[in-house]
Amino acid sequence: MRLKGKVALITGSTRGIGKEFAIGFAGEGADVIVHGRNLGKAKAVAEEIKNLGVKSMAIGADVSVYQDVTRMVEEAIQSLGRIDILVNNAGVNPFILEAEKIKEEGWEQVIARWVLLT
Repeated sequence: MRLKGKVALITGSTRGIGKEFAIGFAGEGADVIVHGRNLGKAKAVAEEIKNLGVKSMAIGADVSVYQDVTRMVEEAIQSLGRIDILVNNAGVNPFILEAEKIKEEGWEQVIARWVLLT
């Protein structure tokens, strides 16, 4: 319980490594904010985390949209009081796009989101 009393926001935590981060932080006692573009999926993971005995909430947002990020942070702080830990896991994988989109559109999408976040 090394993180008891801490609040963690993990972006892209509805599946894969992001979900594992969220469960891991909860296992160490942190309250966890689950983020994903799909609010339904985020709510399902948040419920799973609550069963570990910590607080959890779900937020649906697109991290490439400034207003969504601002709203996400405001909702998190309003609900859980603060954010102590941020794991910026959300991202775009151009290699899961259709083959003809990988080279140009996929790369442009990755770079556009990276530029918005830096």
